[in-house]
Amino acid sequence: MKATILVLAIVIITSQCAALEMTLTVDRIGAIYNESIGGGQYRVVPNQALSDAISTEGPFHSFCLEKHEPIDTTGATQYFAQINIAAVLGDGEDPLLPPADSDLLDPLTATLYWGYVNGILPNFNSLDQIDIGMLQTAIWVIEDEMQNPMVPEIIELIDWAAQQSWNDIGNVRALNLWTEEVTGEMIPAQDVLVMIPEPVTFILLAAGVIALKRQKRPAQR
Repeated sequence: MKATILVLAIVIITSQCAALEMTLTVDRIGAIYNESIGGGQYRVVPNQALSDAISTEGPFHSFCLEKHEPIDTTGATQYFAQINIAAVLGDGEDPLLPPADSDLLDPLTATLYWGYVNGILPNFNSLDQIDIGMLQTAIWVIEDEMQNPMVPEIIELIDWAAQQSWNDIGNVRALNLWTEEVTGEMIPAQDVLVMIPEPVTFILLAAGVIALKRQKRPAQR
């Protein structure tokens, strides 16, 4: 248990130190989404530092954790990214400090995203906008962003996640997104889902990002 806590602490601290080096943009290119519901899929386009940290090349698809926080899907906004085990609420915190007001990622949400990435969700077509909308809604229900509309497809997704019996979030994380004001102030935006490598590999990769990249610091307030 102590070793697990230490690993998590190192991951969180390391990702926070590298946070202002990792950036991304968000758009809808090649993404399927239900316009009447909103949310994902999003196409997330990481910079090289973020790609190195999550050990992936090129864009990936994701979903949002917060129903009522906006996100620019035109690709015009550069977001600074922080890999975390929680969604950070929009309370204007300094991204280099541990979040004082955050919402831990639910294992059910992590299970659903893992199932989506691996293409094993039950009766689910990733090219169908209705199914995509059901998945986004299920994530919001689990994360207490909305009440369960008790739609059979959503119930099936949540039941499937529960049947996998995850007691942690595995290799799924929240990407906390931030924008930088002209004053240098960092403003929290949306939180989206991401897969990371195995924990030990992730620590080494993130540490490498810190060693190779010059850390950017926000302006003094």
